[in-house]
Amino acid sequence: MQQAATLDPKRALLTTADGQEHPLSDSECRLLLAFVRAEQNRLENWQIAEILDMDLDHFNKAALELHLVRLRKKIHTSSAAPSAIRAIRGRGYQLSLPIQLV
Repeated sequence: MQQAATLDPKRALLTTADGQEHPLSDSECRLLLAFVRAEQNRLENWQIAEILDMDLDHFNKAALELHLVRLRKKIHTSSAAPSAIRAIRGRGYQLSLPIQLV
C-alpha cells in the first residue's frame, strides 16, 4: 500500500512519505486542497476552473491543463506515481495519490 503524502495548506507545502518537501504556488495549493476534500478526490472541469479563478464564460481547457501539468510535475518529482492526477474523459480529473492534511 502506498503511504500518504501530506499537504500543509497554511504553508503551501507538499511533503512526501519519504520526507521531501515541495513548495506549492497559491493556485497549486488551492487545487490540491480541493482534490483532497472532494468526494472520491474527483473534480469536474468547471470546478477546477472556479478554483483557479478562470472565466467560465470563456473557459479554456488548454489553460486548465497547463495548471494540472505543473501540479503533476511537482507531485511526480516528489517520487509519487506520474499518474497522481488522472483525467476522467469528458468530466474532469481525479487525484489518485493518498494525501493527508496537516
